[in-house]
Amino acid sequence: MIEKAKRDEVSALAGARAEGKAEGKAEGRAEGKAEGRQEAICMYLRARFGDASQGLQQQIGEISKLEALDKIINKIYTANSLEEARAVIDGATK
Repeated sequence: MIEKAKRDEVSALAGARAEGKAEGKAEGRAEGKAEGRQEAICMYLRARFGDASQGLQQQIGEISKLEALDKIINKIYTANSLEEARAVIDGATK
């Protein structure tokens, strides 16, 4: 009886460990995707608007939600001015 309880406990701990490991990997992948999108947006802002876009680049660095970053990527390339780029970013984060 005690041996079975020990086996069950070990099995439960192993399952919890595997679950935690899987969650950690998923979170790491999501963070990596967000960082990639942030970098792509910032590269575009630097190339298109130069140093004047530094404030927007900082704002992008604070956005961690993939959904918001995807909205920005889908619209930022049509921005003809820094003000339009700001409106795209602000619109995606509200």
